[in-house]
Amino acid sequence: MRRRLAQLVFTLTQFPTVQSVRVRIDGAPTTTFGTSGVTIPGPLTRADFTTETPLILVETVAPGDVVPATPRVAGINNTFENNVRIRIVGADGRTLADTFTTGRGPMGQWGPFDTVVPIARGSNASGKVVLFENSAKDGSEINVVEVPVRFA
Repeated sequence: MRRRLAQLVFTLTQFPTVQSVRVRIDGAPTTTFGTSGVTIPGPLTRADFTTETPLILVETVAPGDVVPATPRVAGINNTFENNVRIRIVGADGRTLADTFTTGRGPMGQWGPFDTVVPIARGSNASGKVVLFENSAKDGSEINVVEVPVRFA
């Protein structure tokens, strides 16, 4: 139930004019959500759901988006040294871009990232944007997020 509530809050707070969410059921304020009794202490923000949030949360691009030759990739992260690797792969498996960005904010805390990644799609009509962090332990790809896209 907390994940459902988190989805509601994240969906609504994607708009710059929405800072927090007050939950009402059938128009009446509520202090619990669902039969499991999730407590709602007051207006909710994204900060109330850090344990439910993946360490890399992509907000731009979205699944199925038609992306241009320079897609904007943005979201929030809480990764080691705030680094996020971005790889764009065509449907043919070829890597079209491989770069990284660094989120803003103190290390060990959530912060936004936002970058533009130039690609040369070739004959690919579709592909995916893959975001991840490299493990500080062994360099492997961890916290991988894949977003299927189409190319303009």
